[in-house]
Amino acid sequence: VQIEARFAVIHKKLGVVEAKAEDSVIVVGEVITPGMVPVPIKNGKIDILTAIAKSGGLSRKANQKDALLQRKKVNRPVQAFTVNLTGIRQGKAPMVFMFPGDILIIKKSRF
Repeated sequence: VQIEARFAVIHKKLGVVEAKAEDSVIVVGEVITPGMVPVPIKNGKIDILTAIAKSGGLSRKANQKDALLQRKKVNRPVQAFTVNLTGIRQGKAPMVFMFPGDILIIKKSRF
């Protein structure tokens, strides 16, 4: 329930309450241009690094080892996943794909 409430708050802060989540993902937090990123229609998914790139890239304050991916499926609670972007870039972790309606939160680094 707490994650679902946060999901709604993020949508409201971005002014995307009426947005078409069925064809976009949302990237927020420590990126240059937070907001909605369209998902290519032909395959229905977008890799996480491309979504970040389309959001202008990471800010200098971004925590690249502890991003949070939230996924809401119909009639199911929101699922939350921790994503290590550094591991993906270095080929030490598998690529993560985002699907329409997903929210990626790039946290601020503690250092």
